[in-house]
Amino acid sequence: MKINKEILKDIIRESIEEVEDEKVPGIKSGTMSTSKRQRSARDRIKSGQQDKEFSSQEKSIVDQFEAFVSELAGKPGVDLMAHRPLLNRIIALLHKTIKPKPAQGVQE
Repeated sequence: MKINKEILKDIIRESIEEVEDEKVPGIKSGTMSTSKRQRSARDRIKSGQQDKEFSSQEKSIVDQFEAFVSELAGKPGVDLMAHRPLLNRIIALLHKTIKPKPAQGVQE
């Protein structure tokens, strides 16, 4: 079967759309006060939306990760915004590597 230019263009468009649909979260620029950060963390913890699949071991990992990043950001001479591309690559790697398992009985 010979592929003409139109079919090839359609295939490329579909591939690009698939990649764009898989948007990876990243770090956005902005500022946040300490009180807003505390309120956001409390609200995230209180919401309970994550508790079904959020084990106590996972909560410990998240807490350690947050403590590490907070401690790092608080050190003199450290500017996390200067390393935003690296942090975005780390987030993309985590997003790509650690994906939710599809529900049983559901086909992709």
